[in-house]
Amino acid sequence: MSDFLEVMNSLSGEKKDKLQKMFANVPYWMLDRLQVCNLQKNTAFIRRGEPAGMIYVLIAGNVKAADDRIFELVYDYTWFEPLEIFGAMELYMGYDNYITTLITMTKCRLIGIPRNLYKECLMQNADMVLEQTRDMMRTLNDQARKERDFQFLSGTERLAYLFLLRYRRHAVNGKLTIRLTREEMAKQSGTNVRTVWRSLREMQDRGLVSKSGRYITIEKKQYEKIKEQLLKETEIELD
Repeated sequence: MSDFLEVMNSLSGEKKDKLQKMFANVPYWMLDRLQVCNLQKNTAFIRRGEPAGMIYVLIAGNVKAADDRIFELVYDYTWFEPLEIFGAMELYMGYDNYITTLITMTKCRLIGIPRNLYKECLMQNADMVLEQTRDMMRTLNDQARKERDFQFLSGTERLAYLFLLRYRRHAVNGKLTIRLTREEMAKQSGTNVRTVWRSLREMQDRGLVSKSGRYITIEKKQYEKIKEQLLKETEIELD
């Protein structure tokens, strides 16, 4: 339980409130069975098809979901930030095996919960069930909309779309610094490295992004310009 309390004390604000609500009615003996996991970057802690024996709560860091079912090509179709729960969807859907592969994008800290224990927690917390159901439905809807949109976007438009999403989630003081490699951008956009290179060059020439050393940066004015251009060239919903 000391590990769990240490994690709880490391959080603040909305994240801490959400974690407290999640385990509000959990007895102390259950908290003793929670595992704190510190993982390095590029660690696959959940693999598609393996037994779904653990539920994980992302406390710090970023995680991506990868799909390699088609011709063994890896497509990183979405990414997550704290607080996010992994493995619960399989439990709600009645699946015994994980349905996707999850990989850390940065150093990550997670709380691991045995599946049977997590199920007991749900049985004692109806509010937790409702909140998680709502979150999962929103996630599925967002992913489905993104996949529909991507069918009609060019390589440059796909990259612009991803940059808009990242800006909304990760911009600090009106500026986004993209620390992804070209290979990672290609996987997240479902394109290839050559397309990413060409698209980045085109976006730089149009003043939509800037280069800062090894990284790509997007200021508030550039974000607005990317949004305006994407709305002009497509009919996708951005909000």
